[in-house]
Amino acid sequence: ADCRRMAATFGNSEKVEEEPVFLRLRSAASDNTNECQLEGPTELPIFIKVMPFNTWQVVKRRLKERFPCLKAIPDQNIRLLHKSIELRTNNMIDDYNLEGGTSQDPAELRYLVIDHCAADTKGKSAAPREDIGMYVDTQVPCTQGLRTLVTACFEHMRAGTLPRLTDEGTGATYILRDTDHRNLAVFKPKDEEAFAPQNPRGYLGPENTPGLRQGVLSTQQAAREVAAFLLDHGEFARVPETALVHAKHPKFSKVKTKSGDKVVWKIGAFQRFVETKDTAGNFAAQVFSATDVHKIGILDIRIANLDRNDGNMLIRVGKSQTGSVRYELVPIDHGLSLPDCLEVYTDDIAWMEWPQAKKPFAQKELDYIQKLSGSKDARV
Repeated sequence: ADCRRMAATFGNSEKVEEEPVFLRLRSAASDNTNECQLEGPTELPIFIKVMPFNTWQVVKRRLKERFPCLKAIPDQNIRLLHKSIELRTNNMIDDYNLEGGTSQDPAELRYLVIDHCAADTKGKSAAPREDIGMYVDTQVPCTQGLRTLVTACFEHMRAGTLPRLTDEGTGATYILRDTDHRNLAVFKPKDEEAFAPQNPRGYLGPENTPGLRQGVLSTQQAAREVAAFLLDHGEFARVPETALVHAKHPKFSKVKTKSGDKVVWKIGAFQRFVETKDTAGNFAAQVFSATDVHKIGILDIRIANLDRNDGNMLIRVGKSQTGSVRYELVPIDHGLSLPDCLEVYTDDIAWMEWPQAKKPFAQKELDYIQKLSGSKDARV
């Protein structure tokens, strides 16, 4: 068939031509040896051609046609990801700004099948799999240092170190430690965010529904945490290294099914743990440098952060060039940034009332702003 052939639709008696969209799908778990495999060479890409007005449910059905063992799997247990953003089943292909999409340059997607090992691919019971795993998502940039840390956390979990759920917060934050109980990283599964299906603190709700703030739906905070780090060019504001990671462990909230609670793969934000003394709320604002406040302010304005309270600015104690004590600000918790609509108040942004915010930018800060490119950032 001619790949350039166009489908015709009609509206207001005028003929409208739409080109097909070409997709290349790979397994999101192809690099993970602990993930049980579908029948067939799942390491090879799958090519699918659809129309812009098709929904993502059509893509899932095409995937099931390629893998008959998936026919018993509900559509909601098949996740389609573009740059690790989940593509909603009932949305049209054209609702997303996909990169590529032509026959020469197909749009790159990942698919993830949740608990597909429960299906019997050959009329026999599937072999049991390990219930611990962790690997970096291949579609989102990740530093080599963080990749090494992800591997270390996985090995420590396999050695028996358990993730620990923090006491604070509305969503789930798990502390990952080594065998000597030193903190290494934090992991925030997107399905355990506030008003998400598996929230362990009682704030339950369906996926992609209104959450804590207008403009950020439930299960969408993890991707924003990663975006904040990627947009903090040169670690200008000191956002800790963050990546999108797939993980499973019995200590994470399980998925309830008719046959019992299931340990499943989860996608979430993985962030390097930063040793700090306290949070900004326990210090007088005057002890912070204008430079630190300006850098966080520049970041918050760029990402339209809806929640810069004084509890999500950590304090790291250091030394200035003169040898005096220096209190460095480390910004965290960026899940309520990059909203779809803007509803922010001065009370949401702690630094707005600080005296440093009224001081002019230094030349280094102006140079940084001058070099920013909104069009490049939009492609991250």
